[in-house]
Amino acid sequence: MNTKVKVAGALAGVLALAAAIAIAVAILSVTSSPRAANAPARITVAPLTAARAFQMDTELRSGQQTQVAKAVVMPAGTAPTPSALRALAGLKSVSFDAKSFRQLTPTLATVTATVVDGAGAARTWQATLTLSGGEWKLAQTLQGS
Repeated sequence: MNTKVKVAGALAGVLALAAAIAIAVAILSVTSSPRAANAPARITVAPLTAARAFQMDTELRSGQQTQVAKAVVMPAGTAPTPSALRALAGLKSVSFDAKSFRQLTPTLATVTATVVDGAGAARTWQATLTLSGGEWKLAQTLQGS
């Protein structure tokens, strides 16, 4: 199995576990507030900052369960597998483009991420983020071009 497949599989494995719960949490977290019948809904949560995007890159590539768990929404009692940690640690970078951040609900957003593997090959991903504990965290990814 080549490195690209291992990295993609590890990332998908870590994130697939969190995806269903993250979406459920996002749906349950949306609350309605009284507003005028014709007034547009407003989402007023802080966007993904460049500092948080950099911090998520560092956490994901740390090779440490506690650090990866700070960047990825995971169900209680679960942790990234050792193979997922090794694959993530082998990446050269995980760059989240804060300018591409699009908030969908108060607790759910998307952002474009570029992952550079150990061999230097770059892949673009569409990442879904969820707001957890006041910070944006990775909930799932979909590989782009």
